[in-house]
Amino acid sequence: MTIKTNALENLTGDKRLDVDKIVDGSAKSYVNYNGNIAAIVGSHNVSSAVDVAVGTYAFNYTNSIAGSNYSIGTALQMTDQAYGNYYGLCAEIDRFTDPSPISVQVICKYGQSAALYDCGLYSVAIHGGLA
Repeated sequence: MTIKTNALENLTGDKRLDVDKIVDGSAKSYVNYNGNIAAIVGSHNVSSAVDVAVGTYAFNYTNSIAGSNYSIGTALQMTDQAYGNYYGLCAEIDRFTDPSPISVQVICKYGQSAALYDCGLYSVAIHGGLA
């Protein structure tokens, strides 16, 4: 069944959202990944995760993203307090592996030394069109 409409409206009629905002503006894929146990905690449109190397993970999409020029947002949360101060840690797209329509590779590194580090929780969100 296909439903065709231009807008969605709540029951009281005081809130309305154009369907284009949902189709074009929502995340086409996201993953919350626990690097400590190498497991996907939550996801949408992610078929698998690969622990490539220390601090390096690849996420494969269930449905391809249109092209390779999509927006990727990353974040991380440290869960291991043994190392104390985490200033300078960042999650970023791996510069040696270009994003593709079927996967993206991210790394976690410590900014001052550029050393890769297995981080606790990764979050990656993809915005763009589906193929």
